[in-house]
Amino acid sequence: MRFIHNFFQMFRKDNGAYFTYNLGVGFVRTAGVLFGIAALLFVYSQIAPPPVLRKLYKTPLTLENVYSETKRVYSGRSSGYREKIVYKAHFTGDVEDFTQELTQEQYISMLKKEGTTRNYYVYQLIEGGIYEGGYYASELTTDGARVEYGKVHRRSSAYTAEVLSFYALLGSLVIFGIGAGQEKLAMKYPRNDVELSGTAITPEQQAETDELMREFDEAFDKFQHNRQAGLPTSVPPRTDGKYRLEKKE
Repeated sequence: MRFIHNFFQMFRKDNGAYFTYNLGVGFVRTAGVLFGIAALLFVYSQIAPPPVLRKLYKTPLTLENVYSETKRVYSGRSSGYREKIVYKAHFTGDVEDFTQELTQEQYISMLKKEGTTRNYYVYQLIEGGIYEGGYYASELTTDGARVEYGKVHRRSSAYTAEVLSFYALLGSLVIFGIGAGQEKLAMKYPRNDVELSGTAITPEQQAETDELMREFDEAFDKFQHNRQAGLPTSVPPRTDGKYRLEKKE
C-alpha cells in the first residue's frame, strides 16, 4: 500500500518543493498519458475485426500443393528488411485456380490433406464494401473463416496501432524515468516554504552545537573576569554560577 501511495504522489505537484520537483511531475504526467494511449492502441490492435468475407458457395476443391517460401518484408527498422516464412496452399476446382496464405497451424494441418479433394466454402474478400478480388477456401462457416483469415491477413490499421502502441509505451517509460529523476533531485534541496531559523523546531545537530558554544562563552567570560581581577586563570571556574573574587596574597 505504501508503494502505491508513493507512486500516485509522484503525479501531484508540490509548490513548496524545489522547482525541479514540479518539473518532474510534468514529465510523470506526460508519461501517464502516453501509457494510456499505448494501452488503448494495443487493445484496438487485438480486437480490430478482420476483413469481411462474403460466402459464395460450397464446392469440391482439390488441394493441389501445400508449401512454404521465404519472403523479404520491410521491418521498419534500421536493418530495413527481414526474412519471413510464408505458408501457402494452391487449390483447383470449378473456380479459377487460386493460392492463399496460411498460418503455421493451418499449414501443418493441410499437409496431411495435400492431393485430396474435399468440400470447401469459397469466400470473396470485401474491404470497405469493395470487392478486393481473389478467393479464400475454408472448411469453416462464415464466422470461423473470418477469424481464420484474420490470423493471416490483419487489417493495416490494426498492425499500425500495434506498432504505435510499442513506441508510445517505450516513450512513456523514458519520460517517466526522467520525471522520477527530477523529483528525486528536488529532495536534495531544502523546501522554500519552511524557515527553520524562525521556528521552535531546531535540528538535533544544531542544538548540540548551540549548547557547546554557550558553555564555551560562559567559561571564557569567567576566564576574562579572573584575569582582570588578578586571580589565577588556571583555577577551574566555580560551578555554582559565581565568580572567584579572592585576592592574591
